[in-house]
Amino acid sequence: KTPATQPTCTPPLCGRGQVLHGQCPNVICATTTPTKTPATQPTCTPPLCGRGQVLHGQCPNVICATPTPTETSAATETKTASPSPTDLICREAFRGRQTTLGGVCEEPTETPTPGFVRYVALGDSYSSGEGVPPYVDGSNVRDVNTCHRSTRAYSTMVRQPGASTAIPETQRSFLACSGAETENVIIGGNAPGQAPLEPSQLDRDLVDSQTTLITITIGGNDVGFEKVASKCIGESDCTVDFEAMDFIGSSIRHLLPRLEATIDDILELAPQARVVVLGYPRLVSGNECSKAGVNLDFFGNRGTFLSISAKEQRFIRRAADELNANIATVANGKEVEFVSVADTFADHELCACLGCDREWIIGVVPAPAVFDEIDKRASLHPNQKGQEAYADRLNQCLRADRPSDCNRTGASASLNAIPVTSGTTAPGVGMSLGNLAATVVEPACDAPWGFGTDSEIHVQGNGFRANETISIRMIVEGRQTFELGEYQTSTEGELDSFITLPNDTLATGPVLFQARGTGRDGELRELVRLAYVVQSVDTDQDGDLLPDVCDNCPLQRNVDQSDGDEDGLGDRCDPCPTDIENRCGVASCAGDCNGDSSVQISELVKGVNIALGRIPVSDCLAFDTNGSGSVTVNELIRAVNAALGGCE
Repeated sequence: KTPATQPTCTPPLCGRGQVLHGQCPNVICATTTPTKTPATQPTCTPPLCGRGQVLHGQCPNVICATPTPTETSAATETKTASPSPTDLICREAFRGRQTTLGGVCEEPTETPTPGFVRYVALGDSYSSGEGVPPYVDGSNVRDVNTCHRSTRAYSTMVRQPGASTAIPETQRSFLACSGAETENVIIGGNAPGQAPLEPSQLDRDLVDSQTTLITITIGGNDVGFEKVASKCIGESDCTVDFEAMDFIGSSIRHLLPRLEATIDDILELAPQARVVVLGYPRLVSGNECSKAGVNLDFFGNRGTFLSISAKEQRFIRRAADELNANIATVANGKEVEFVSVADTFADHELCACLGCDREWIIGVVPAPAVFDEIDKRASLHPNQKGQEAYADRLNQCLRADRPSDCNRTGASASLNAIPVTSGTTAPGVGMSLGNLAATVVEPACDAPWGFGTDSEIHVQGNGFRANETISIRMIVEGRQTFELGEYQTSTEGELDSFITLPNDTLATGPVLFQARGTGRDGELRELVRLAYVVQSVDTDQDGDLLPDVCDNCPLQRNVDQSDGDEDGLGDRCDPCPTDIENRCGVASCAGDCNGDSSVQISELVKGVNIALGRIPVSDCLAFDTNGSGSVTVNELIRAVNAALGGCE
């Protein structure tokens, strides 16, 4: 069969609004039947509601309001797996919090699986385990990430109530970072305190409605405790400025709103979690000793220490008590738990005893590491025993029948620490501390902290008023001050200048640089930086062809510069090359230099040479039983008795 031929035709030209209908040859023009176009859902950016409020209405008319029981019930009944456009906006704006059809953003309704723990450790260096290596991979990369998250931090020892082992790593998120301030924790926060490439801790999407436990230490860096220690080491009496300018009161007043915002953000993201805020130790005992300062033996000044005095230690203890009292007040006001550790660390602070080994606080890390921007962080932090003490105290509170038993400030009754909950600092009174960055323009080696009297130094800092006149000075060994001139800040209040050290600087040793002016808040702003100054950057006292500013043992030849414990002190001159705290020299008896519980003739000879000033005390700290920085006849006699009768 021949296929039938399809008829062809010329279709008519239809008018506007008409279309062709039919098949050739019966094609006509007809008017179309209108169809409804789906309405476009309006979009909008919802307001950020306060805690306890929800979104009401449809875009663009979305408002914040407190839900009524009827609205909450109705919203719950209308939940569906298919989100509305407003739901999607809610989820984006409120980081996945549950929503309902009808445009109401409400608190998450899902609850964690019973018996299952999701633990997040937030906070600063006291929670990260600063000074207690080894650190988690990637958290100890200089100039990249120095969060120093220790594999032995207290968070690795936290147990679920009733459990005999720590919460497993698969159920634990370790976000605490050395140097963190409140601004490094809050949602959307950013501050130079912690590692430069680290996002804010609450921006990591690891704190949410499934989180069951959160711990945090925070606030110490906001008030500048690290800078307090630097100032007290470098000055003859740091309390003069601190008392005159009400440093404690003004610092805490600035901290309180930041601390409240931090806890609010935590509760917003993890409303189901048990939140525990831990306090700080008092750090120092009130007794002056060599561990609370810089051993100038390292610089060739035998038997000399630059340390935090007993008076300055009493001020630091009072500051810690008042800080803890205010943190506790904020925590209790937000209905989260506060756990004090001040009493736990009592009699275990730095310089708690002379010639013993019961301290739980790392002393000032041996020079030159104390003057390095990274290594100095280890100073005045809990050591391994201190981290264990934190864990023990926390575990005790987690299993307590009455959590309120742990909500004590730990403030000494004699100090009567009163929370600074309101009020303002008097005009012209108030003080804040910050870091002064100082680097040699043309360093002799990879050691920009080593300054010579002929060095040009680049200094930088911030926090001042715009176009403010800043005075910079240098205090040498806590006793001689050199004025280095006045410099102008930028329109953003930033200091960025170059200075040259005077030629009449004293002998090689530590100095404190200070930059002072009016801060943005109208209060005194002081930036501090400990450094190491030599008469010339070419000085080489031990003749190993390494200038002193580049040499981790400037008085003893060590070309290879090996440093097993990475404390900044070379193995050749490090009394304890495998211990960052150098505690192997603190033996069970006087004169036990190598910590083997016995005293040998060779060790006695070393003690005599130390007493005569022929070798530094750092060669055997076990002889310096009272922490004076020298060895006396009585200490030698104790060592002889130990050699004859054995160590107890």
